[in-house]
Amino acid sequence: SLHRMSMMAHKVKVMPYSTFRLNVSVTTPYNADFDGDEMNMHVPQSQQTSIEIDTLASVRSQIISPAQNKPVISIVQDTLIGSYLFTKYNNYITKDILMDLLVWMNNHNINIPEPIIKKNSESLPEWFPKHKFDNNLDYWDGRQVLSMIMPSITMNRKNNGYNTSSGRKHNEMMNMVRIENGNIKTGIFDKKLLGGSMQGLIHIINNEFGQNRASQFINDIQNVITNYMIKSGFSVGIGDLVASETAMADMSNIIVEKKKKVVEVIENIHNGIMENNSGKPDRDEFELQVNKHLNKALELAGKKGIEKLGEDNRLVSMVVSGAKGSAINICQMIACVGQQNIDGKRIPYGFTDRTLPHFFKYDDGPAARGFVENSFLNGLTPTEFFFHAMGGREGVIDTAVKTSETGYIQRKLVKAMEDLIIGSDYTVRNSNGNIVQFMYGDDGMNPV
Repeated sequence: SLHRMSMMAHKVKVMPYSTFRLNVSVTTPYNADFDGDEMNMHVPQSQQTSIEIDTLASVRSQIISPAQNKPVISIVQDTLIGSYLFTKYNNYITKDILMDLLVWMNNHNINIPEPIIKKNSESLPEWFPKHKFDNNLDYWDGRQVLSMIMPSITMNRKNNGYNTSSGRKHNEMMNMVRIENGNIKTGIFDKKLLGGSMQGLIHIINNEFGQNRASQFINDIQNVITNYMIKSGFSVGIGDLVASETAMADMSNIIVEKKKKVVEVIENIHNGIMENNSGKPDRDEFELQVNKHLNKALELAGKKGIEKLGEDNRLVSMVVSGAKGSAINICQMIACVGQQNIDGKRIPYGFTDRTLPHFFKYDDGPAARGFVENSFLNGLTPTEFFFHAMGGREGVIDTAVKTSETGYIQRKLVKAMEDLIIGSDYTVRNSNGNIVQFMYGDDGMNPV
């Protein structure tokens, strides 16, 4: 069809196939996903249009968002978890894997670095996985490989793990990423470095070396890391949810403790001694206090879960690297699904003075008002399942309403502003030449 279009349209320059490869990183600005989303291609009909589109609308010129002045195109999902695992200190690769990864680099002047552990080496780093060690092989680490695709940048930046692992040995070395003239000296890469944050790696490369170098870096790291992941493998299974007995006990203790607090609040309101300094009605203040305790239960149990599962757990790796999920997701799977809310409040009475016919009238205890004590791993009771479905329904309706609403707002905005241009005198004018702003943004500044 591309060929036919090129025959039909006069002097249309049809780009080679590779230009249309959709990179996973561009899903964020397009708000796209791969569950059936389509895109339309508009073929420029003149030399001027072709050049204008290439200059203004090419993907590489959209890496930095003018709205937030930070990258909207960054490293996500499998490349992000891969970069985290690849730069961990217990990860080493042999020469055959190194050579396979070199093929994917867009750089023809590669100098292969000296191996970090030479064959027949006497001393090994303390975190080296001894069971994988073959004394007749050289070993490189992930930082050496990524240094080959890095521009000559110098920076120091803490990653997300910095200081969260309290008093952990080697914190400075593992969680402070130091790059000197393009050589990565220390640190593990995570979302804080490779994500869309201000002053992250992509932002700095874009500012210092330009958009072409930034897009080359994104392509290089995706090619190298995804091909490394194909070799090393990464999967998540039910085994990652099996916590030790002490961990389970710790988490259920937290939940029991918070449920006791709720009973305390209920008793206080029945005895007329509940403290209310908020100026809200007692009923509202009561709901707020109960909700606070029950939501806290989820948060604390989640933190405890991550701590007890350990860093080598694959779910924890996903959360810590920033690739997907949060502590709460882990908690809901292994400890407790938590309070179900509708409109930010606990499940309201829908029956005669109670939520469901399974409870006594006026029961305001956690279970009767939508607190799901079980985890997804254990399975929910029928009433818990019903409350969970109620909470989930709100999300579905919200999404459906929001999509139509934002789409319509977007359309109205585009219609209102489509004829605005910035003149050579910095004024913003419409198609009749009427001045809308004497100076664009009142300061004439390009936010990028």
